[in-house]
Amino acid sequence: MFAWRDGSVRDLLRLRRILIDVGFGVFVTGAVVALTILARPDGGGGRPEIISYILAVAMGISMLGRRRWPVGVLLFTCIGLAAYYVHGYPPVGIAVPMAAALFTAAEAGHLRVAVASAFGLTAFITLRQLWDSGTTYLLWYELLAALILMKATIAVGDTVRSRRGWQYEAQQRAELMLAEQEQEARRRVEHERVRIAREVHDVIAHTLTVISIQSSVAAEALADAAPSEPVQQATAAIGTIKQSSREALRELRSTLGTLRSEDGQPRAPLACLAGLEQMVTATAEVGLSVDLEVEGTPRPVSAIVESAAYRIVQESLTNVLRHAKADKATVRIRYTSDSLDMRVADNGRAQPPVSARAGSGFGIQGMRERVSLLGGSFSAGPNPGSGFVVAASLPAAGA
Repeated sequence: MFAWRDGSVRDLLRLRRILIDVGFGVFVTGAVVALTILARPDGGGGRPEIISYILAVAMGISMLGRRRWPVGVLLFTCIGLAAYYVHGYPPVGIAVPMAAALFTAAEAGHLRVAVASAFGLTAFITLRQLWDSGTTYLLWYELLAALILMKATIAVGDTVRSRRGWQYEAQQRAELMLAEQEQEARRRVEHERVRIAREVHDVIAHTLTVISIQSSVAAEALADAAPSEPVQQATAAIGTIKQSSREALRELRSTLGTLRSEDGQPRAPLACLAGLEQMVTATAEVGLSVDLEVEGTPRPVSAIVESAAYRIVQESLTNVLRHAKADKATVRIRYTSDSLDMRVADNGRAQPPVSARAGSGFGIQGMRERVSLLGGSFSAGPNPGSGFVVAASLPAAGA
């Protein structure tokens, strides 16, 4: 009748309800049978009343369906008791056999049906007993006790229904309040994202645009100068500045679009390892020779892992240009069965400035956070001999 699923609460509650219904069924059957035997004039020594026992068992079995069909079980119990008295069996009272059915009907919200059934069955059985025996004193005493017990049972069922309704309304109000709080939190986050996007656009995007325009002006001015090696070097450097500023401006606009979007999803393709060669070429044009080495067989990895690897290499080369005073760097990408490893080493000074040391600068700190979020490993420190090394290993699927 039920299936265990790791001892879930739902299964335990279902088992509890089944046991309660079985208990009600046994109680109703036992009560009718016991009262039948005790009420017989011969003290139970006569022939067994087979039909009365069948009716008792049937009313007990009906308790198993009281939750699904509360009105049906109540009417079946009324009909069973009426049939019991019609056959002239010894009176057993009606309050005890009717209690569970009345409680269930009232608990389910069928209060009028429960009251009507109780009074209707009581009136029928009372008239039947008056017709059969004509005894009034004991009958009215039993009638009053039965009415009080049935009324109390209906009141308890209606109280339980009202309490459950109040608890449900309280739960609904709590869920509505929680949803409103979450909506307010999302609204505040959205406003903060838009504010950050606006500030970044007004400051950084403007600055990058000015750099790009001024580099174009400088390139045009150098084009009119007499050709010489310094002029050629300056022209190449200005070209790199112009290209880098445009690339940075494009990525910045993509980031701003993401900040302003409601779902926070990127509006442009993520950076990928296919752009490493272009990055290496651009870095070489500003005076840093970079060797790109790829070990293993290149294979598809998670997009977020590939983007993180690209940004780590990019930030590492930027740190080399800014702090290492090196003229050569090596970028090594290694594909393994379950990870993507990268290593960036230079031949500059082994100890970077304080602002770029591991754990104290935003660049290395940002790389460490990227790797940590993906479940990988990261290290940055002096290279034995000379230079500085940044190494990271990312799970291919992304943690």
